[in-house]
Amino acid sequence: MGSAYPLAGSWILVVEDEPLISLDVAATFESAGATVLSARTVAEAVGQIGQGDLSGAVLDSGLGTESVSGLCDVLRARGIPFMFYTGNGGVQESYPGSVVVQKPATRDTLVTAIAGVLKTRTGEIVAA
Repeated sequence: MGSAYPLAGSWILVVEDEPLISLDVAATFESAGATVLSARTVAEAVGQIGQGDLSGAVLDSGLGTESVSGLCDVLRARGIPFMFYTGNGGVQESYPGSVVVQKPATRDTLVTAIAGVLKTRTGEIVAA
């Protein structure tokens, strides 16, 4: 990666129902300079959206029996870019053009992916 803190100043919401994966993703983004908010359910995620100046979100498409489609709609309506970090297929069909990173992925892959997604909000190139 080009910078030690390529996500500096970013606020990222991680929506993941598996606690260990959530902690790992949060630690990855924090070590790259981001402030991370976490949620395990769609309701928690919607509640977190109003916290801080959210730059982007990383969603697991499989939150148990919950669908993230309503959350995706809320994020889009607020102009907050998002990507998927998932082990499930089928996301590409529901959200064409979305960035999808398959589990498991390296830390560098995750940081590079979210940095690219954040460019869509700011129009700036994020060093990754």
